[in-house]
Amino acid sequence: MTGDCTPHTHRHTGIMVAAAVAGALLTVLLLSCTRPSSGPRNSAKGLHALEDDFVGLAEKTLPAVVGISCDIEQPATMPLPERLQEWFEEHGHDIPEGLFDDERGEHLWKWFEEQGHRLPKDFFDDERGEDADDETDEEAPPALRGASIGSGWIYDAEGFIVTNAHVVRDATRINVSLNDRPDDDRLYAAELWGTDPKSELAVIKIEADRRLPALKLGSSEKTKVGSWVMAVGRPFDLPRTVTVGVVSAKGRMLPGQSQYISIGDVIQTDAPINVGNSGGPLVNLDGEVVGINVAITSPGAALMPVSVGIGFAIPADTAAHVVPKLVAERKVPRGWLGIRIDDLTPNMRDFFKAPDGGALVTKPLPGTPAAEASLRVDDVIVAVGDQQVSSTWDLQKAISRSAPYAKVALRIIRDGKEKELTATLGEMPAKYAGLGDPKTVAAAKKKQLGLEVKAIDRELEKEFDLDRDRGVVVVKVKPNSLAMGKVRPGDVVVKVNEAEVRTVAQYEAAIKAARASERHYMLLRLERRISDDELTLITADIALEP
Repeated sequence: MTGDCTPHTHRHTGIMVAAAVAGALLTVLLLSCTRPSSGPRNSAKGLHALEDDFVGLAEKTLPAVVGISCDIEQPATMPLPERLQEWFEEHGHDIPEGLFDDERGEHLWKWFEEQGHRLPKDFFDDERGEDADDETDEEAPPALRGASIGSGWIYDAEGFIVTNAHVVRDATRINVSLNDRPDDDRLYAAELWGTDPKSELAVIKIEADRRLPALKLGSSEKTKVGSWVMAVGRPFDLPRTVTVGVVSAKGRMLPGQSQYISIGDVIQTDAPINVGNSGGPLVNLDGEVVGINVAITSPGAALMPVSVGIGFAIPADTAAHVVPKLVAERKVPRGWLGIRIDDLTPNMRDFFKAPDGGALVTKPLPGTPAAEASLRVDDVIVAVGDQQVSSTWDLQKAISRSAPYAKVALRIIRDGKEKELTATLGEMPAKYAGLGDPKTVAAAKKKQLGLEVKAIDRELEKEFDLDRDRGVVVVKVKPNSLAMGKVRPGDVVVKVNEAEVRTVAQYEAAIKAARASERHYMLLRLERRISDDELTLITADIALEP
């Protein structure tokens, strides 16, 4: 099913704090006046019992929760003209990670202000009327390099780990830190086993030398508003962190990674969740996973969102449907109708004679199962088989959890009368599942190292103030390439992995060998001038595509 109506999220800040506090104080005073004299002792016993519950819960859960760190690539949303690249090189600045992540360039302007520099407006103008970058590669433009941290939890003793899809999205390297042994500080290389952006879930796999402690999925449907929960994870890169709260609400809707995706049945909690908690478990007092932490509301936090007591978790019942399929098949096949739909307002329910709601068909796409089933604009779907449909989310869930090519009965209201149709579902195309166009994804994986090197001669020796008259020097680092931010013009390449480099031919052979090896990285040993009278040897750790 395609792009369904994504609800608007209105995020309000509190405007009656004083009144709320006053009311709370009054309640406390009234309760204290009516409490019997034996109350404090009984209360203390109750609090200690609750404390014991939380301590035991943390001890049970923490060993099965992991930290995840990724090298990632983000699509470049803003061109980097050569003159801007040259400015950074001339002023001796590395280009800060994430500087070009936003479309309007706000991060860029803010960085220049903080550094006390003026960024001329004509940096993004080209008097030739052409892009400043003259490269004519047919490949997709290189992506910006960055890093991501998140959390996850062990689903299976053999090393299958559940996390969020956005934590590992565009990852070129995934490392996992385990918590089951205090003396194990190793980073375990993980394989992206399967990802499902439609549900915002992913499974990664590590190879460990032991069976790992695993958590059990509970029931999010049985979890009640007001139930105690504990969020476990790695907020702000602080491992083995637990926070406690209650389920604040259920059945929330969140926008997904693309216009075609919304995530439903989401659990809201006031257990503090922050950056880095994504993918970690939300557990009940029995230590069962009832949700997978995914997002927060943080009004006014433009640069670093922080918890204000409104966090969200993907329900365990969704994970129970998705995770086993990711483990077994590495993907989640979904049924697909091929329609655009909308929710019904109260007036629309009256107009279309659908008092209990439903999903309004706004467009059946040509050549899809919906068109073949003769669905029309203004049909209201009110049931799929024996599953009632009162909203677009109900319809999405019913269809996407049906097998591709299955026959389903659709009960609709057309012209005020009920009617039943039969549809043979298709399989949801990749772009509607959030997996992207396969051709675009394949093109994006072709990355350039991005280094232009030359043999050192007298001119280069003088230009870069080198301390040698032979060797290989970097003369240019291409914008948004693998080496950007790791290597600078003027660096002398001394080694590539184990291979010593003295000539351009040796450099090219060493790079080719490094790419052909089984390693997912290459190490460049570089000689760099850091002051007028000091040279140093640095190691550039450059991640390659897996």
